[in-house]
Amino acid sequence: MDYNMNQQAPKQPSNLNVMELVAVICSGVGLLMAVLGSTLYCSCSASARYETGSTGYTNSAVMIVAIFGVIIAVVGVVMAILSIKKEGKASKLASLAAIVGVFAILYGIIPTITICGYNCSLQSAAEDAAKNALGGLF
Repeated sequence: MDYNMNQQAPKQPSNLNVMELVAVICSGVGLLMAVLGSTLYCSCSASARYETGSTGYTNSAVMIVAIFGVIIAVVGVVMAILSIKKEGKASKLASLAAIVGVFAILYGIIPTITICGYNCSLQSAAEDAAKNALGGLF
């Protein structure tokens, strides 16, 4: 009985689902773009408002980053849902992709619509109130 101890066992196929992996990558990239895009969008719109002296809400080219982040996150969530339907059960990777993707969608949409717009309108109202209170001093 001569057994070769140096012989390697045949490689087993990977249990990794490619669709789940792509869903996690899309959701992660979408989250990164949504966070950066909405953060820069809020700060750029506020700084542009002060530089130009306008009282309205100004749009920035950085908004495109937030929009693409939301779109990529939607793709990640859809791929995670398709992967869950294909497998018949929710794996941890597909669940992670869905959760991260939904968070990216919400973080990309809600601050852009509510917080940035509300902040600019609140600052505009405060400046108008200060001008009215001080009258013609300036």
